[in-house]
Amino acid sequence: TDREVEELEAEARSLAEASLNEAIALLGRWAQSFRQRARDDSVPAFRAVFLRSDALQIALSSLARNVPLQTALRDPPLFVSADRPEEVLLADTRSLIQRCTPRAASGLAAPLLAFAVDPDKRDESGAAKLLLEALKDGWGDVV
Repeated sequence: TDREVEELEAEARSLAEASLNEAIALLGRWAQSFRQRARDDSVPAFRAVFLRSDALQIALSSLARNVPLQTALRDPPLFVSADRPEEVLLADTRSLIQRCTPRAASGLAAPLLAFAVDPDKRDESGAAKLLLEALKDGWGDVV
């Protein structure tokens, strides 16, 4: 419904001010919700609502404006661990991108995410976001 779309987009906007743990919680919840099915046919599936919304594009733009998150993402430790909070955030975001695009485009998730949230690639990030929007919109029409 329109209310659910608006709620998702508001949550996505909140990522601009969210702490690392808040961002992980939100994106993790979204990724988990994508894997679940609606229990009742009258309740629209999360996937359908998410694909109708602009939440993914808004989330990526919000993450790009969140300076503390950008600092954490730009300063990786010497030894990378999958349990590191920043890696969890990136993994959940990549998962969302993959679930919102056709399977053949899933390999583009990591580069799209890198362009979308890397402040050093601002010029390329606009093109990456347009590509993501085109893939997501095309896929949303199929699903």
